[in-house]
Amino acid sequence: MSRLILHRKSQLGIKMPIPYCVIINGKVVGVTRLDKVQIEMPQGAYNISVKYVFPIWRWEFCLSSSRDIIIKDNETVEMEFFHKEILWDILFEIDLLLWIAEFFFELPYPWNVVYKVFSNGFFLLWILRVFIIRKKYFTFRVKYS
Repeated sequence: MSRLILHRKSQLGIKMPIPYCVIINGKVVGVTRLDKVQIEMPQGAYNISVKYVFPIWRWEFCLSSSRDIIIKDNETVEMEFFHKEILWDILFEIDLLLWIAEFFFELPYPWNVVYKVFSNGFFLLWILRVFIIRKKYFTFRVKYS
């Protein structure tokens, strides 16, 4: 039997325990919050997918990616997955903090309009970007040994 090891990597060192689905050849193998998952499997060609699922009312919004790999007999394949959206995440978190602060402090007239335009525009761009890259959100690094 061969072994597949999935590693979830955080770019900033902050690891949120968001559960992700592991899908092999279109079938859900499991859902986990762990940073490292080991799966024993026979040799063969596989399509490995990782997916975050966010239920929004009646819909399910997914951030996912997949990669085709070939596993030989008695081989260990290590797949590390991460996302490259660090800059967008940092900007969104800063904007979120400013939005919360807006409940307690009010900017004077011309600056509150400027802030609203930039904040709402940035939020729309962020949502649009996440929606466009939702099927290719993660990047994989594969190491065979």
